[in-house]
Amino acid sequence: MRADISNLKAENCRLQQLQQMRSDFVSEDHGFGGSVTDVYGGFGGGARRLSVDSTAALSAISVGDGSMDGRCDAAVVVNGAQGFDLIDGFPSSAESLRLTVLAGSSKQPIGCLPVCPRTKWETLDACCGRLFKEYLTRVDPSQGLGLGSDCVVAYEILGSNGGSSGMGLRRRGASSHSCPPPLVACMSAASAASSDPNIDPRNPQLRLYLQLHLASELETLALETLVPKPTLQRYIGLLKEHRRIALCGPAGVGKSRLAGSLAAHLSGSSSSVATFTADRRSERNLRTFLTSLNNDSSVGAVVLDNLHLVDSLSEVLSACLPPKEPPPYFIVGVMTQGGSGQAERLHAAKLELHSACNFRWVLCSAHMEPVRGFLGRCLRQRLVAAEVEAGSRLPEMSLIVDWLQDAWLKLNRLLETHAGAEASLGPGQFAACPMDSWRGAEQWFLRLWNHCLVPYVIEACREGLRLRGARAPWEDPAAKLKIDWPWGASGDAEELISIRPEDVGYEASRPPAAGVSAPAVVTGAADDIPAEVVNKDSTAANDEVIPASSDANTTDDRLMAMLMRLQE
Repeated sequence: MRADISNLKAENCRLQQLQQMRSDFVSEDHGFGGSVTDVYGGFGGGARRLSVDSTAALSAISVGDGSMDGRCDAAVVVNGAQGFDLIDGFPSSAESLRLTVLAGSSKQPIGCLPVCPRTKWETLDACCGRLFKEYLTRVDPSQGLGLGSDCVVAYEILGSNGGSSGMGLRRRGASSHSCPPPLVACMSAASAASSDPNIDPRNPQLRLYLQLHLASELETLALETLVPKPTLQRYIGLLKEHRRIALCGPAGVGKSRLAGSLAAHLSGSSSSVATFTADRRSERNLRTFLTSLNNDSSVGAVVLDNLHLVDSLSEVLSACLPPKEPPPYFIVGVMTQGGSGQAERLHAAKLELHSACNFRWVLCSAHMEPVRGFLGRCLRQRLVAAEVEAGSRLPEMSLIVDWLQDAWLKLNRLLETHAGAEASLGPGQFAACPMDSWRGAEQWFLRLWNHCLVPYVIEACREGLRLRGARAPWEDPAAKLKIDWPWGASGDAEELISIRPEDVGYEASRPPAAGVSAPAVVTGAADDIPAEVVNKDSTAANDEVIPASSDANTTDDRLMAMLMRLQE
């Protein structure tokens, strides 16, 4: 039922925008000649207008040249009888060929374009920009990445194993006087350069790729990492100015991957990046590694991962990296922000590295970019790739993607309330959701929740309760997840393990008879934290968790928790 409703809504939005955006599309300067009849009367017949609705799936683009005087036509088809849909599959025309479109250095497909023998290069130029714009609308509806259709400046046709068409890069908007070879000839050359040159270039089983090239390496990096372009500019500016930064944040937010991407971008290639992953016994190995870099001129950037595990970190780095002499390479450090008990140790390490080693700190928090919007962008990107590979739309998975992002935000709000901001969960675990099976995604989340998330939430909230005291009444997060369970009543939501108040250190006492008050105690690792006595009527609350303190006693409880921490 949910899938049917989602399909109907998407189709309704698509039909409503057909008439509204027809004139906008024709008026845009895409290099098309001819009248409105020419534009909508090309390949496929019965063509209808492309939907640019961000909530709908990527629309279809069919291109061709049906005119006799050389004018370029573009037929944009949405579920046409003989048309081609970007996600749904191949065109019915026997002379059309599917091009799987890639962008930047990523190997994930962003869509498909059908071409036929009458397709001209000018038409393909225009459709590349439209396709990339549609892809960004789907993956990044808030436009946080800072990319647009003008980022695509060139493209090339490749075979299934990367074989080139022999033409090389073609720049969008290139002069028509350059007399490039016919498009079909380039596709045939690419197929001949593939692993099996005997395959018919019009065979649907042959994979030909249209590789889009963006205007700059920075835009390619933004698309590859799904990190907003302004954020990357700030990080790269810090590295160029100070040559040393340290990424700090909760586990699973993508710090190591971002550090490697920044290092490869600044050094020119990943082959000139040296990486060291520390553990609790690697102090001597870290000294040896840094010393060996002084004699290696091929290293352009260094990634130091898991620095929070190294004892005497500032001593090691200050001895091997004199602060007054800038190193000949860039250094990107990675430190994981642990639970409440490690906050003081991490803060001390920050101060030491900043003063002794001239590191600049970059906080990767769940409240700000690039972490805040990464999960939604990553899941939507993987969904589009799965739809292109499957050749069909996956409306149920679209609902799951939205629900997962909301579930991650809800769980982090609970952790921040009871354990502090340093206990927030990164998006890494949620981003691994399988996209090929609706029921498989449900079983994946049940395993993730019961075996990974529940133990972490219990441990983090117990630690937060011990250090800070009770800050709010406990609410079972599993109950909130069941409210809008995307797999419906037929799902296995009841298999979610509930987290009871006593599991995290609260003690719930059943209130006595009406009008009689009884004390309630909140217990953690320290059992002497006082709790305010609250009167409850037995008809209004059953087994309800009593808050730790009233508004008047909040300050006293915080002071008591602070004194206990100092005593420890």
